[in-house]
Amino acid sequence: MGFNVPLDGSLQELCKSRVRVEISRQQAEADKARLDFELVRLLKCGEAKKSGIDFFPTSPYYKVCADINVVVPQQTPTYNDDLIDMYKQMSQKINGTNQPN
Repeated sequence: MGFNVPLDGSLQELCKSRVRVEISRQQAEADKARLDFELVRLLKCGEAKKSGIDFFPTSPYYKVCADINVVVPQQTPTYNDDLIDMYKQMSQKINGTNQPN
């Protein structure tokens, strides 16, 4: 029985290369899992804040959603809304009333 061992270190370099690839893959998986966690946290905390639900400031879980900011986008008036407003204003002028309905 005999052993053949290459003396140029190619097996060791191949093993190191494989380890580097495996470490990179594991880091990518960990990064993806962290991103998934943060996105779910963002959505759930945002939904809770929109509903008026929040942890009490002295709760140990208060900081879970403390950095989530909910911004409600302003609705831009549509063309029909502008026409309705203009009609109401003209009706008020014709009827002699200046108070909005």
